[in-house]
Amino acid sequence: MVASAHALLPAGLAVPEDDTVAPVDVDELRARADTALARLGEVHARLEEARADGGAAALDRALAEANKFGVRLAGDDGGVDPDGVVAGVGGRLSKAVAVDVGIHRA
Repeated sequence: MVASAHALLPAGLAVPEDDTVAPVDVDELRARADTALARLGEVHARLEEARADGGAAALDRALAEANKFGVRLAGDDGGVDPDGVVAGVGGRLSKAVAVDVGIHRA
């Protein structure tokens, strides 16, 4: 599957019966990716701050924001695992930054 991967083309974003294929707005796509990456970084920082401060309300807000990124909140015992959430968001952030760095932004 990886060997057959290719760059995103406008045709990949259109339904087969659509004869008119709109071009991909690369600048807009980059801007959206940059916004998402920045937001994920903000959520990670908020989680670390809330975990360090020990404030339950701030931690709850930060956990709710992390949940919007699809991070699993529950630990193996079914309870909320703040350390696991921080690690999960940090892992996603590291991967996203690595991809971002690997993309040629000419």
